[in-house]
Amino acid sequence: MRNKKIIFLGIVLLLIAKLGLSQVISSKNYVVITFESIQKNPNVEHSYYWIAPFDSIEGKVTFNIYPLYTEEYSNDNFEKCLKGDTVDIFTTTKTTNYDFSEEYLSELESFLSIVKEKRILVQELELSWNKQVRKKEKVNIYVTPIKGEFCTCTQLAEVFGKPDLNFIAQIFMPVSSFSYSTDFWQTELGKLIQYTDYSQVDFTSHFPLDIYGKNTPKAIIVVKPFETKLRHKP
Repeated sequence: MRNKKIIFLGIVLLLIAKLGLSQVISSKNYVVITFESIQKNPNVEHSYYWIAPFDSIEGKVTFNIYPLYTEEYSNDNFEKCLKGDTVDIFTTTKTTNYDFSEEYLSELESFLSIVKEKRILVQELELSWNKQVRKKEKVNIYVTPIKGEFCTCTQLAEVFGKPDLNFIAQIFMPVSSFSYSTDFWQTELGKLIQYTDYSQVDFTSHFPLDIYGKNTPKAIIVVKPFETKLRHKP
């Protein structure tokens, strides 16, 4: 067991080092996947954002999507992410501050506007839960192809001052220069994304309390044959 922990810790350190050394921010094409959770009695709506670069999906039978944060992080964590450093967006420290520049807040508003206004509905789910804490739930799954700059880094949460190896993941944050990828839905990649089955994604695993004792928040998507009908024409 000790050897397994040492090996796992080595993998964690390698991931952190790799992201820190390779952080280069440039404008690229991505797909943003929005999981819109809607519950009634009481009425609760929440959107979870996930992301994947175009070039990590093309030609793949399975591909990874990663947590995309839009409001949970502080400015000091954002600055760390820009450098490729490790962050813990769920822990407040003496250096925590939310003094974002007006320019950045404007870029973030532009990003969220494009994601919401240009998204296409690709799947609808009806979920029923045995536990009383979660009632019947509807999940609308949208995809927005977008071009822009994003930073990526390692999220490593801490519990009682110690790293929680149950919650380590590569995450993304929006940076700037966002625009809608107009021709995406006419491409083979667009068709692949549109007809993928997202029903097995644990989209709530953005947050530590939801994934303690579970896998890290990286969803592996299995590409299904083009069986479902087109719900929305781009």
